[in-house]
Amino acid sequence: MKSKKKFSKMFRFYVVVGAALLILAAGVSQINSQTREEDPLKIIRMRGTAGMRLQGGKTILVKDNKIYVRSGKKIRALFPEKPQLAISSNASKLSNNDMQRLALDAVKSKLGNLYNQSYKIHSNFELKKKRGNERTVLCHFIFEYKNIWYCEERTLELDISTTGRTHTLKQVRVHTLMMKTAVRPIMKPALKTRVTAPRATMVQPPKKKAFSAAKKENFKLNTQLTAQALSKYKTYQTLPVYQLLDQFKISPVFFVPNARGLANTAYPEVVTAEDATHQVHILMQFALGSASKLIGPRRSSKTNVLNYLRSDSNLVAWNNIGHGSPTTLYQNGTNITSGDISPSTTLFKGLNGCVCLVNSCQTFNDPLKKAILTHKPRVYIAGVLNLPMVTSEGSNPNFWFKTLFQHKPMSVAYNETNTESGLTGYWGYWGYTGRF
Repeated sequence: MKSKKKFSKMFRFYVVVGAALLILAAGVSQINSQTREEDPLKIIRMRGTAGMRLQGGKTILVKDNKIYVRSGKKIRALFPEKPQLAISSNASKLSNNDMQRLALDAVKSKLGNLYNQSYKIHSNFELKKKRGNERTVLCHFIFEYKNIWYCEERTLELDISTTGRTHTLKQVRVHTLMMKTAVRPIMKPALKTRVTAPRATMVQPPKKKAFSAAKKENFKLNTQLTAQALSKYKTYQTLPVYQLLDQFKISPVFFVPNARGLANTAYPEVVTAEDATHQVHILMQFALGSASKLIGPRRSSKTNVLNYLRSDSNLVAWNNIGHGSPTTLYQNGTNITSGDISPSTTLFKGLNGCVCLVNSCQTFNDPLKKAILTHKPRVYIAGVLNLPMVTSEGSNPNFWFKTLFQHKPMSVAYNETNTESGLTGYWGYWGYTGRF
């Protein structure tokens, strides 16, 4: 009798456990389905600029699988019909025009899929060897994708024959050391690129008083001013952001060496990236008191951005919009790699204690994520998957409005923004979850 009762209890226990496991499995399946990457054009068509209004009444239109910018009655394509090849450096001993022609032929023959998915290709040419009329040129390419904030890198070897002034492409080889898998919607991408330093390791910040503590102690939001704005404008969508500083008699400032906020994009040709950066900069200056704005490849360069991240001990908020990968933040011709951040034994004063929103694909993955977390930011938000252009950067000002003006806990602002933009599961969040 006892054995039957014992068996009955055990049977009920295993039934309950089994049911719980089935529920858990169903829950995991639901979570995975929510984070499955969709066609970016579908998201852009449905969500547009995520509530961000563009300057001059411009709007975004998706038609025939292309993105267009509408301004009044005029409509233009956001991207050129064919990818543009930009030459960053040329040590091939051939002219830029010759190398551009030969390189494009090589890319089309060996990397046609990448060519078709990109709107710009950055290139570097290096003479590997030369014998008589034959030379081998090493060509490194960075492919900037259309529709998503993602980059891929490849290297080709070109055998070139010269007769008089005529240069002919004889053979093209894919450099195996730079091979990568194609872009894919996965949570832990198998993408790998050449890193200029050993894998990042977590290090402790300097002892005594950490910069993050000093920032928290010495900085306060201008809550009186943001309360005045909120009394008139309850949501970001109703906020006349471009008139905000003028309405409250605040002089706009675009560059401050030791700013509390930094908004940057090296890609003003993507109009939504430029507008989002303008708007984030206004919100930061209004609420934080000071903010710098870096727009374009010269201003938002590797050197300038790293200067802020290394040296700006006042920096508490940073918004970067641009192409990315698990190893690199691309700045439209210059690149910030995990190796630029991780090998330093000196704490990056700007990153430390800073709320960082990085609108770049797959940058919430190692080694870049690990390198940034080495310097103890307060919050790190970045793309886990491939972020769709237009909608992802359009959501950035909404996040900052929620946390800087409405004073919502940052995790709440993050979740609400993702829900409203339809990008739940596309971002990763690390760090403090309370109010700014």
